[in-house]
Amino acid sequence: MVTCGKCGVENVDGSKDCRVCGSPIWTPQRRCVSCGRSLAHDANVCPYCGHDYRASNYVVPTKPLMSTGLKVVLYVLSVLIPIAGIIIGLVFMSRDDPEDRHVGKMCLILGVVAIVLSVGLAALLYFLVLSFSGGEVSTPVMSLVMSAVTDGYRFSALGPDEHVVWQDVTVLLTDGQNPVTWYLTSEELSGSGAVTYSFGSKTLGSLAVSLSVTDLSGNGAVDSMDSLTVTSSLSFDSGTDYNLRLLYEPTDSPMCSITFTG
Repeated sequence: MVTCGKCGVENVDGSKDCRVCGSPIWTPQRRCVSCGRSLAHDANVCPYCGHDYRASNYVVPTKPLMSTGLKVVLYVLSVLIPIAGIIIGLVFMSRDDPEDRHVGKMCLILGVVAIVLSVGLAALLYFLVLSFSGGEVSTPVMSLVMSAVTDGYRFSALGPDEHVVWQDVTVLLTDGQNPVTWYLTSEELSGSGAVTYSFGSKTLGSLAVSLSVTDLSGNGAVDSMDSLTVTSSLSFDSGTDYNLRLLYEPTDSPMCSITFTG
């Protein structure tokens, strides 16, 4: 005898259909994983306990893993361009995928660390430059004593209060409206004794004025009693106030200033 897998009625051996329910008794059977009862091979839902085989066969799609190469590129980018690293970090950390959040966290950390290191290195370089340069540069102080010479005036130096070389000095002469400038050099004022050098003629309004400098010791530095002589082919205009200033180039500030009338 053979038992029908659907209704359980016994049938004669060799029967193709159940004599009661008419179901094919040769159909392969399977048992429900939930209640253990026999099921037809093509059943999607168990008629006894309601277990749904369609739900158990559904496979949740998985996100492909991020490649190691892409992670390295994102990390390097975060170090080289910290702002980009911070943006990437915030975007990836807002995602649901744990791997994306981890990569985002690393990019954010690398970006912040890169910014901190950059600021720290810049501050270190700034203090190193200050230490090598001796800190803030001050303007030396000196004064000039004027005396008349043929076709012009001589200005003798008193001071300065610290060592100054001629190449750090710029001479500025103005008549109140028109300025002329001479840039001095130490090489022309260096020698074995007193050295006088002419730094050329300039046009000041209607006048052609010339400047010569005398370094009494020939050491290329400004010392007391070194002198500057300003002359003109024509007399300085009567009633016009002229101003002579010695500028210290490292600070672009005047070391001394003197006014005279033509």
